[in-house]
Amino acid sequence: MQYKRLFYRARLVLDEWFTVTVIVLLLGCAVGGWAVATSYADEPAESDRETAADLGPGTPTEPWSTTGSFEHAATVQAENELFDAGTELTDRSLYYTSLTPVLDGEFKFGYTAGEGDVVLEVELDRVLRSVDDETEHWETNETIEQTKLEGVGPDDQQAVPFTVDVAESLNETDRIEESLGQTPDRVETLVVATVVISGTVDGEPITVTERYELEIEPDGDAYTLSGANPEERTQEPVSDEAAVAEASSGGHVGPVALLVGSLLGLATLVVAKRRDVLAPSPGALYRLELVHERERFDDWITAGTLPEGIKNRPTVTVDTLEGIVDVAIDCDSRVIEADDTYAVVDDIVYVYERTVEPAWTGIAPRDSDYVSEIDLECSEEVDYVSGCSTDTEPVSGGTQAK
Repeated sequence: MQYKRLFYRARLVLDEWFTVTVIVLLLGCAVGGWAVATSYADEPAESDRETAADLGPGTPTEPWSTTGSFEHAATVQAENELFDAGTELTDRSLYYTSLTPVLDGEFKFGYTAGEGDVVLEVELDRVLRSVDDETEHWETNETIEQTKLEGVGPDDQQAVPFTVDVAESLNETDRIEESLGQTPDRVETLVVATVVISGTVDGEPITVTERYELEIEPDGDAYTLSGANPEERTQEPVSDEAAVAEASSGGHVGPVALLVGSLLGLATLVVAKRRDVLAPSPGALYRLELVHERERFDDWITAGTLPEGIKNRPTVTVDTLEGIVDVAIDCDSRVIEADDTYAVVDDIVYVYERTVEPAWTGIAPRDSDYVSEIDLECSEEVDYVSGCSTDTEPVSGGTQAK
């Protein structure tokens, strides 16, 4: 009901201010059309798409790169014919498991750019997993180092140390395989570095995640390492063509929306006015007001059936629904609703006959055509046994309240 009242009110306002609204919509069409034409005229030519210079300050035109690598070493822990115990072997292609069971290393990471200030979140995990082609069957993961480095600039290489007990990792792998039985898959032992880079590079905010792997491969009584060499990865900025296209298309949305919206609104308004359906009819307004008024007094009204011949009893005619509700309140009674008749039954019967729709003659409705407010109260002399009584005088067809 509230929605319908607001809708009718909006239609009345549009009808009253029709000329002003049309002028505003025409201005919207003109502004939208001019903006659309301007935005397409300013769109860069195909040759201009090779540069991002028109995208504004701070847009990087050169790619930047990240570099990650592993350095490793192992200390000889058992006497042998070649190395003294305590000797550190560095960056070997092969380590003997019995002589150097523990691998020490560093994960090194940095980036190259014109300028930058980033935070590095580095996590190193020892991973045991079983793989077959592209399928991973099982995996165990143990975090061996975790750190956060702030204020890292370009070419400022950072190192994160780690230690892996290779002999124990290989034994753990054997125990897992033994518990599972013989399988055709291949078991890998890895040191996995996950780096989250966040901050600004070349004036642009970035968030990038990189993953690097160092694989420890058993080879008889020894183990080898792969993936340790520096790996440079280029981080491409938003491509010039895509960025320019995005900026261009984004500039078209607002003007097009303004133009289309103004045209649709103007067409709808003019058609509704020509068909004389812009403003709601007086009858529709009147019926809506009747429903609203009935809902407003619902607490005092009870639907029922009036007895035969009730209008042959002394009757007072009330002009409005609000008036007869006032009578019911003063008489401590209720209003009985029978179709479009509302009555307060007492020694005297108070009746309000509701007109569903007044006879419209093409003239604007008067205030009396709508719900009016009256203050109908009981007279000062009240018989509390028989109910409410008033001073009356006979009139033709019943009794009229003074």
